[in-house]
Amino acid sequence: MPYRAEETIQRWVAEFLDLGYDSRGLVRVLPQDPVDGDNAGLVAVRLESIDTSIFIQPREVGSYDWVTTLDEEEKMREFTAAQLAALSAELVMVSALTAFLQAKSLELTAENRGAGVRDSG
Repeated sequence: MPYRAEETIQRWVAEFLDLGYDSRGLVRVLPQDPVDGDNAGLVAVRLESIDTSIFIQPREVGSYDWVTTLDEEEKMREFTAAQLAALSAELVMVSALTAFLQAKSLELTAENRGAGVRDSG
């Protein structure tokens, strides 16, 4: 599907970051295995507050839902109030980015259908 294309996701992430969200962690688009012959992308966010990564991608081929996966080791962590506030701010940005990508996917799909282009997956 066109919204899985690495170039499209790269453009959307840049557009999101231009909106002024606090993106203290590193946000980037990584290449992913091709979907339907197209280069696919995966959004990776490196959180500063807990030194871990979050990945954002469409749930599955044919789905318009985007999901967020937290890559976390199974260990206990302690947080001060300030650390929790920093983590909360980062998670708000990740949540907004996930919602933004889902909205952009739905918008692109509607435009494609209006132009007579069918979804491929």
